[in-house]
Amino acid sequence: ISMWVAPEIRRRGVGSRLIDTLTKFAFSAGFTRIELDVGDWNISAIALYASKGFEATGETKAFDAPRNHIVEHRRVLKNPDKEPAADTARR
Repeated sequence: ISMWVAPEIRRRGVGSRLIDTLTKFAFSAGFTRIELDVGDWNISAIALYASKGFEATGETKAFDAPRNHIVEHRRVLKNPDKEPAADTARR
């Protein structure tokens, strides 16, 4: 999947909602992780992904310009809707 937020509507929470929706979908579909590739120059996207639990894996790839250097980020999926109290109650 390739996704992005149009520049004119960035910084309005759209990217955050996109990641939340993707995470819920992936979890409900049985996926165990999500991997993202992001340009190492895209500090805003990297900060968003970090705030959503993604971590850089150290894996890099090289593409033709303008996306010369890409860094992989990964998040292991857990139930995105599960509250800590609900988890304790189910044990």
